[in-house]
Amino acid sequence: MLSMFGSKEDQQRLLNASHTLYDCVYSFVSSSNIIFRILNQYLKTEFASVALKENLSIMENLQLLISALNEMQETVDSKAKDVHQHVSDPLYSKINLTTSSKEERTQLVKEISSIYTGAFSNVCGPIATVLFRHGNLPEKLEYVVQNLANCPVVALRVGDLLMNQGKIAEAVPEPTTSKSPSATLSGERVHGQSVATTAVSLTTLMQRVLQGHSDKNNSLALAANYMEDAAKVLKPISESFQSIVKAAEEYVMLIVEQFQ
Repeated sequence: MLSMFGSKEDQQRLLNASHTLYDCVYSFVSSSNIIFRILNQYLKTEFASVALKENLSIMENLQLLISALNEMQETVDSKAKDVHQHVSDPLYSKINLTTSSKEERTQLVKEISSIYTGAFSNVCGPIATVLFRHGNLPEKLEYVVQNLANCPVVALRVGDLLMNQGKIAEAVPEPTTSKSPSATLSGERVHGQSVATTAVSLTTLMQRVLQGHSDKNNSLALAANYMEDAAKVLKPISESFQSIVKAAEEYVMLIVEQFQ
């Protein structure tokens, strides 16, 4: 049946892009939770962990995450200013060099530790603070939201990104389909916020992407194009999140292993 609506190549493109999108959204959430854990441990903050809500849309998950990261950003902005008052400009700038070697990071830790009364355990917080402060993570997610605001894919339920051939076959609309069902509104309470969701199913998404297109027999290609365009926006930002988190984790591991 799928051959009526697109090639096997289009089907594989759709599968690959949808799984990439899921991995990106999952990465945003997991990276943010690592950040919150590091800050809670070394700055004594109390940031709550966030959960990937598979019943909500991609956009809704990103918006909830931006809200949590904005709260984090306010804290690290203030803490980073304190760090900058204690260390020199060159030393402060070195913290943000995520490509520095292990030897360079070790020397940096020694220099900063000498400023913080020689207590290596006190260095994790300042270093992580500066990394997260200049990572501009909320701003990067806001960029994603702005660039994908008119992309129909971001309305898709995150759980539906884990599609397979069977789900695609069920979702592909008949060529005569001309009307798209409206999304069902439901309520979800997350971190004390009441969230009205307009998340749509894969079936609804497939019908939406066909609107305005005369070639109803190429729905897989159209959907794959949208998915791939969205993935191109999310993937580099996801990799940026991971890079910042990796740098912070490497500093923490270095301090724990060599200086404690």
